Amino acid sequence: MPTISHTEVSAYRRCQKSWWYRYVMRIKRQFKGVRLVKGEILHEMLNVLVKQRMIKGYAGPDPWDVLDKYATEYATYFASEKEMHGDIVGDCGKIFEGYLRKWRKDPLKYEASELDLFFDLPGGLRFAGFIDKIAVDKEQRRWIVDHKFMASIPTADDRFSELQLVLYVWALQQKSPDIKIDGVLWDYARSKAPTEPDILKSGELSQRKNLDCDVHTYREAIRRNELLESDYKDMLANLAGKEDTFFERVFLAKPSQVMIDTVVSDFLETAREIQEKRKPKAHCVRSMSPFNCNGCEFKPVCESDVRGHDSEFIIKSEYVQREVAESK
Repeated sequence: MPTISHTEVSAYRRCQKSWWYRYVMRIKRQFKGVRLVKGEILHEMLNVLVKQRMIKGYAGPDPWDVLDKYATEYATYFASEKEMHGDIVGDCGKIFEGYLRKWRKDPLKYEASELDLFFDLPGGLRFAGFIDKIAVDKEQRRWIVDHKFMASIPTADDRFSELQLVLYVWALQQKSPDIKIDGVLWDYARSKAPTEPDILKSGELSQRKNLDCDVHTYREAIRRNELLESDYKDMLANLAGKEDTFFERVFLAKPSQVMIDTVVSDFLETAREIQEKRKPKAHCVRSMSPFNCNGCEFKPVCESDVRGHDSEFIIKSEYVQREVAESK
């Protein structure tokens, strides 16, 4: 039975042709973008951390074992990207350490981690979903948790159009109606580690007011360079609270039934459209705009198709086959 997911629906709405390359041709770039690699590493590290807290007598790997695994697996890739993107593995370690400091007294008790959601839909389709975490707070309210690693923390306006968790409230109700959900939680972390302060010719640290740093990172730089913290009181005071710009949790009470019904109705309608586009000789149109095209992993092969060039050569040299599980 064919499956449909929020990720696939979002891809189709963004650009039908991009969707076609990914879900019908099932190709992907040989190397993932740096942001995706960081998100993959940090998601897995968080999953292991939560399992350590959930499972009595847990004997599996710890988060740092996960980081070491990726450092070995992607050693050549990370080395080639280092000049452009910096130390990817080191950044992930710093981001994770910052997360642990920020939530060292985590008020959440976790009930599930990396929960799969599969159930049948009308029309011969099967819903495929994935919930990062289910957690309960001190007031015994239960939340669907979504970890987000992003360049910057989104605004409330940005979150209004983030409909994945609304859909997952409905999906969890379909699969496990006995689980009462009180709302959704976006657990944000920036995918960029705090910037290290420059060392000036005088041997002192830069005290730029707009330095994208936090107190811990700056204090570590003072210690590492054997400087006096008392000489940087003003800078440390300026950075106080900056960790909130790197990590934030946003709670939203369970969406109204009207909102859930609207989101689900739109989702199912798009799912039906997708089924039509899977038929032989169906035509998928391109969303030709800088917003969609810039950063699209299929831009090289799509441009080649549009210009009438040999796209097969590009596919063979720059793309590989996507596993079925990756297309959910």
